[in-house]
Order: sequence, then C-alpha cells, then structure tokens
Amino acid sequence: MSRPKQARRAGRVKPAGDKKRHREVSAFTWLMAAVFFALTVTLVAWGSPEIGLEVGHPADRDYLARVKFECVDLRQTEYNRQRRRRAIPERYSPLPEGREAIKALRERLRRVLKDVRLHGEAADVLAGFPRESGLAVVNFVTSLSKGDGALYQQAPDILLRPLENAEILRSKDYRRVAEGTGKIRLVGGEDEREVPASNLVNIDTVQEFLQAGIEGALTTPPLGAYSGNAEAVAGVLASVLRPRRNLRPTAAYERGLTEKAREEAASMAPAAYKTVLPGDTIIMKNMPVERQHLVEIRAEQRAYDAALPLAERLRVFGGSGLLILMMFGVGAWYLSNFQPNILRSNMRFFIFAALLVLVMLAAKLIVLKGWQVYLIPISFAAMVLAIAYSPRTSLAVSWMLAAVISLMAGMNLALFFYLMAGSAVSAFGSARIRKRSKIIKVGMLTGLAYVLVIWGEGLLTGGVNDRAIIFNSGWGLFNGLLVAFLISGILPFIEKWFNITTDISLLELSDQNHPLIRRLIFSAPGTYHHSLIVGNLAEEASEAIGANALLARVGSYFHDVGKLLRPDYFIENEPTPGAKHSKLTTPMSTTIILAHTKNGEELAREYKLPNAVRAIIKQHHGTSILEYFYHEALEEFGGPAEVEEASFRYGGPKPQTREAGIVLLADACEAASRALDEPTSKRIEGMVNDIVTRKIEDGQLDESGLSLTDIAKIKDAFVRILSARFHTRIKYPEAPPAKKSEPSPKRQATSFYTRRRQFDL
Repeated sequence: MSRPKQARRAGRVKPAGDKKRHREVSAFTWLMAAVFFALTVTLVAWGSPEIGLEVGHPADRDYLARVKFECVDLRQTEYNRQRRRRAIPERYSPLPEGREAIKALRERLRRVLKDVRLHGEAADVLAGFPRESGLAVVNFVTSLSKGDGALYQQAPDILLRPLENAEILRSKDYRRVAEGTGKIRLVGGEDEREVPASNLVNIDTVQEFLQAGIEGALTTPPLGAYSGNAEAVAGVLASVLRPRRNLRPTAAYERGLTEKAREEAASMAPAAYKTVLPGDTIIMKNMPVERQHLVEIRAEQRAYDAALPLAERLRVFGGSGLLILMMFGVGAWYLSNFQPNILRSNMRFFIFAALLVLVMLAAKLIVLKGWQVYLIPISFAAMVLAIAYSPRTSLAVSWMLAAVISLMAGMNLALFFYLMAGSAVSAFGSARIRKRSKIIKVGMLTGLAYVLVIWGEGLLTGGVNDRAIIFNSGWGLFNGLLVAFLISGILPFIEKWFNITTDISLLELSDQNHPLIRRLIFSAPGTYHHSLIVGNLAEEASEAIGANALLARVGSYFHDVGKLLRPDYFIENEPTPGAKHSKLTTPMSTTIILAHTKNGEELAREYKLPNAVRAIIKQHHGTSILEYFYHEALEEFGGPAEVEEASFRYGGPKPQTREAGIVLLADACEAASRALDEPTSKRIEGMVNDIVTRKIEDGQLDESGLSLTDIAKIKDAFVRILSARFHTRIKYPEAPPAKKSEPSPKRQATSFYTRRRQFDL
C-alpha cells in the first residue's frame, strides 16, 4: 500500500477552541440545556422575593394594601392562646405522706374522745381550756356514748370527713391556684380528677378549715342531735388535734406536666384573622416594624401575585427570559471556546447543570422564606468548578450565577456584590488544592470577603452602629467556613462525579512507594530512570506555560508502565542493547513495542489509576510512527509501496490535553538525548527543535490545545533541563605510574610533593 500523503503545514497546531467542536454537542445535551434554561427562568420569575424588613427596624417606605386580603391577626390569636392556657388547671401529683398524716390525726381524735369519755372534766386533753368549753365537749361525748354505740365509733370519721375530701397545698401553691383557675387537677394516681376551690386547703390555715369542718359535722345529722354547743366543741377539738403541726401537704405541684397541658391547649386555639382593604395603610415610613406588619405585608404580596393577570405574568416571564437568555448565550460561548468537554459529554453537562440548579434552589428557598441571604451557598459552586475545571471557568460561571440570584432577590445590587466577592475568592483560592487544610483557609478568606462587603454596605447606608451588621457578618463568616468544611468532606465524590483528579490525589500517586512504581524500580530500572527524567522535563515545561505541572509529572511517572510485561525488550532495560530483538522478525518486534501503551492502560485500570493519568499513558505516543522498525522494514521489503505505514503507528489517540502533549514531547526528547555523542547545548537545542517539528508535521499535537507560543516555551524548558543534565565536566588527570627505587638496606624512602620541590624522607 502507498504511504498516505501528509498535507499538514510545518509548525501549524490547531488551537484549543476549535470552532467545529460545537457541532459535537448531542441532541440530548441541547434538550438538557433547554430544560435548564426553562427551570432558571421559572425560579427567577416565579414568586416574589422576601421583603427586606426586620423586626425592630424602621420601615424604609410607606406600605399600602394594593388588593383586599386576609391575614392572621397575631395579637388576637395570641390572646386566644393565653385564654386557653389560663383555663387549664395546674397539675398536681398525690403525696402519700400527706394522707398518712390525716390517718394519724383520725387516730389521735379517737384517743381524745376516749379520754373525755373515761375521765370527764378531769381528762388531760381538756386542761387549759375554759370550763364552759370543756363541759360542752364532755356533754357531747357523754350523750354520744349513751346513745348508739356504733355512732360513737364512727364519730372520728364523720368529724374529719371534710379534711379527708380536701387537698392540702403548700402556701405558695395555694396562693398561685387562687390567683389562677382556682382549681387543680390531680394526676399520677388511680383517681385522676379535678379538685374545686372549696376542697383546697392552705397548710397555713388548715386549723381553721378543720374547725369549720368539725362544726359543720356537729350541726348536721347524724351528730347534730348530740352537740349542745357545736362551736365550742369544734374549737376545743381543732386545738387539741394541732393540725398545723401534725399534717402535711397531700399534693405536689407538677410544673412540667402543667406547661405541657397548657401548651397543648394553646396550640389547639384557632387562629384569628383580619381583613385588610385596598388603600389601607399597613405601616408608615420610619415606624418600627412589628411581626404583625411583616405578616400583613407578606400576605398582601401573595394576594397581589395571585391577582396578577395573565398578561402581566407573561411580561415578567418574558423579561426574565430575555435577561437569562443573554447570560446563557455568553455562558455557552465561553464553554464552547474554553471548556468544550462540558458540552460534549452528556454526563458532564448534567452534573454541571445540576450543581447550578442546586445552588439556585437553595437561593430561591432562602429568598422566599425570608431567611438570611448571607447564607446563599454560591461559594460552593465556585469551589467545585474551580477544582473540577479552572478558576477562570469558575469565576465566569459564578458571576453569571450571582446575577441570576440577584434577579431572584428583586435585582438586589448589594447582594450581587456580596455574591461576586465570595465567588471570586473561592474560585481563585481553590486552584491547585494540594492540602485539605487549604480548603479551610479558602473558606476563611471567603468569609472575610463576605464580612468586608457587609461592612462596606453598612458604611454606605449609614448603619455603622447597627448591631445587625455585626450579626450579618457572623452569618457571612459562617457561610464561608460551612461551605469549606462541606467541600473538604465530599472532595472524593467531586472527583468521581466530575471525572477529575485533584492535586491531592496526584500527590498521593507521586509517592515512590506506589505498587506500580515499585515494580518499575525492580523489574525495569532503566524505564524507571527514564520516567523520572521525563517527569522533570514535563513538570518544568508545564509550569512554563501554566499547565498542570503536577499532573504532567505524575503522568510521566506512569506513562511507560506497560513495559513491565516485557521489560527486556526495551533498550533502556537490555543488558546488551538489541540482543532480544535480533532474534525476532521486524513485525514481531514492532508488535511488542507498540503494545506497551495498551498494556499500560490495562495495568492502570487494574491498579485504579485516575482517568487523567490513564489518558496520558494511552496518549503519550499519540499515533506516532515507530521510525526505527519502519525504516528497517523499508530496507527489508524494498520501499514504501511494499510496507503499510499504519502497521507501524501507535493506536492513539493523539494527546487530548496540554499535559498529554507535553509528556509526548518530553518522552521523545529524553529518549533521543541518550543517543547524542557529544550532548552540548547547541546539539541538544537542535535535537529538540527537530523532534518537536516532526511531531507537529505529523499532526500529533493537533488536538492537544498547545499553541505555537506554548511550544516555544516548552522547547526552551527542555533545552535548559537537558543541558543541565549533560553539563560538561573537567577531565580528572590519571595518577602517574609509581617510580621504582632501590630500597635502602637500613630504611625505605618515603616521598611527598609540594608545588615546588620533592622531599625524600
């Protein structure tokens, strides 16, 4: 077969932003873009932003009702709630020791009656009382004992029955109940019931209560017929029993149960509503804002939105759509020229759009609910995009996102500057993350940027002494730190979702103890040394053009791992150069050499190397021709007509990134430099220029995104590193032959030299 014609012009490399790339966008991506656009317009145009008023602050203008509406009357609703609360009696739990004290008092009364019955006026319990009172008690007991004996036995129970049915409370509890509902509810026992005020007894006035109860029992059947002077008998018995000393409270106040019951009752109180007519004043300018004002303003806004005619709604959606269409057009142009991979991959675009929608949904929720707008997590999108793509892409997309969120908030200019500042710091700070601690530092700097914007806004509006500025600054600082900790925790998922490799992962791979690197050291030491030099060249060249130097270095370490399967067939590992291939045919040797890129990719997949490193392994030769064996085949088979050139080319693909293109050039230049007889700077420069020119003419860099300016810087870096590697050294003189001298019979002479003379010792 004839050799294909090479129609490329020397030195020409296709730019990264190839205009044809937009034609590679799939129909599904266009559909997702349309859905994304429609969702964004809906988020912006739907609903009204929360008013910018705060309780306690003066109103910025007069607020008048534009339509008739109903809203909750907070004052009346709270009044109803308090009425429900006050109607709930306090909860008390029974105290067994109080009931035991009443039983003991009943036994004491039984002993008092027995003492009077046996000793009459001489009874000890009557000592100290007036004779008239004592005789009244004696007459009562005597007449009761002459009558029905059973009634005498029941007398203590009858006399203390009012006390048995009462609940004795501590003095402070009794006063609180008397000032409240006047009753209590006994809970926690077998008999849960309400106790009315008539059955509640203050422990401080229990003697008066007991005396009144005994007097009432003496004036009613069945004891009424036996007591002549009921008042005197009741006074003596109440004094003898000493209830204030011997009794205890029978119920204890349960604060927790009481509050719970009252809150449940209050929560069930129906809300009260009020009607506001069009033209009614909700709040006047400079009046302090109360919660009721906010409720009425929000209700008026909802009613106004619901009453909007269709034409007005279409106008709002149309205006929002035009603004967003303009921003989306700029964004699409940017992505097609600087990040075409996002548009060419359905999954990449879906994750990209999902990230932005997530932030917009959070912002919309914050705006609608009236929460702190300083918590809008735009720095989350900025950090993720900076890590996944580049700070420039992150800044461009984040600023457009800030404009969209500002439209949601009613074209809030101050909020726009706030979001711009935070996203800018997050975007530029998140480039080249090599330590997780740097993410936290970026979050701190983002929070400080938020604080500066908040204070700047406060100075402009004259609110320097306002406590709200300090409060809002705290929210801004919290926002930055919260996003940073969140990003730090989900960084592995970000790498997976966006199919990227962060510098943190690359640093872990650069460890020389990686299993594949260890295999290279022991099984293919020549290839390992070659990879180290290629890594130095690629890193220096990447830094010169602003590419990812760490990715280029790590990719260089692994680019030739495919040689591990047959290390002895590659010249850098052969003890005798060419010995292995001298026993093989040209096609067989070619197959072995060409296979190392495919073998390397399989090993990389087996060892779970990141996609970015696997791409360099697969692309580091592009579709280059294996020149040595190709020319050998030409000599062997007689000419190009008899040799198929494609059989001597690597399977590719060509380098798709700048880093892969740099590794391709570094690999070729390092290998060629080993064959230089006298590696002077001039010869090294000529060799580098020749190799790079041939790669360009062969089209190997067409898809890498490297410009001619980049290639010039790469060549300078290669020449500088290789010249330093092969720097000339002075030739050390050989030691002169030893002089033979006749040894002295007495001693052997020893000689040493100075610059001027020789001394023989």
